[in-house]
Amino acid sequence: MGELGQDGSPSQIDSVVTSAVAVASDEEQRVRLGILRTRVALKRLQFAMAARLADSTLARAPVTGSLQHLRSISALYALRGRAEDAAKAMERAADVEATRADASQRTAQGLRREVARLTVFAAVGMRDSIAASVERVEMQMQQWIPPQQQAAWRDAALTQPAALASSSLGRLVEWSPRPAGRYLLALRYDADRGNATGVRARLAALDRARAAYRPSDISLDAVVSEARARLDIGDTTAAVASLDGAIRSLPARLGSLLRDASSAASLVQLMRLRGAVGGPTAARWRAAADTLWSR
Repeated sequence: MGELGQDGSPSQIDSVVTSAVAVASDEEQRVRLGILRTRVALKRLQFAMAARLADSTLARAPVTGSLQHLRSISALYALRGRAEDAAKAMERAADVEATRADASQRTAQGLRREVARLTVFAAVGMRDSIAASVERVEMQMQQWIPPQQQAAWRDAALTQPAALASSSLGRLVEWSPRPAGRYLLALRYDADRGNATGVRARLAALDRARAAYRPSDISLDAVVSEARARLDIGDTTAAVASLDGAIRSLPARLGSLLRDASSAASLVQLMRLRGAVGGPTAARWRAAADTLWSR
């Protein structure tokens, strides 16, 4: 699985990108090209190379820029385990988003920044930072959101970070929105309570709904969450199959790899979980995860 096919496309990409970097007219363009090279290295499963490319790209990356730029450098920071730097980049991305919002949305900008930070810490699995960030989110919410709107706002804003934190920490977080209607949270809820029948029923329904999906169509954070639930009910064979399928699908994920901090962190969480499960390839994936999160 080290290379991508036999048609020479990886080397063609390398050649084109290297030439483009040499003539790039601004630093943000160079960063975009550096991210592309990092994605190609990840697709090739060349993780040490991906780490070096990410580091060299971040070394010259502007700390301000477009929304896409800030999300991309946040992804690179997350890929290297630099959660605080990733969180700062996502805070700045929230600021850029605010310039596109109406006045009522801009009022709660401090709250949106805190949610952005929380999402990064949740994806990386930083328990203490998650707890501190949740406290700040609650404080900001009390300040900016009318009491009658707080429950709805909390459900809408905290669903993604709660799902990411519950996956990375291996249990449903206490500040999670109500699991009903939120399948990853509901799955974690059942798994935490040892409800194997409920977990199997939810996963079977997902499998039916995804009958026409390719492995690369399923987000990596969902793969990790679902595999953890399978492991918790003792279905190791199915968990390994889903993790290995996601790993094999990496060459088809060029567009989604390094989309943002949570996608990058989920990639490493995937490899860490695969390494923890055991088997002939476990050491390989433990080493890959350690290489990327060596900082």
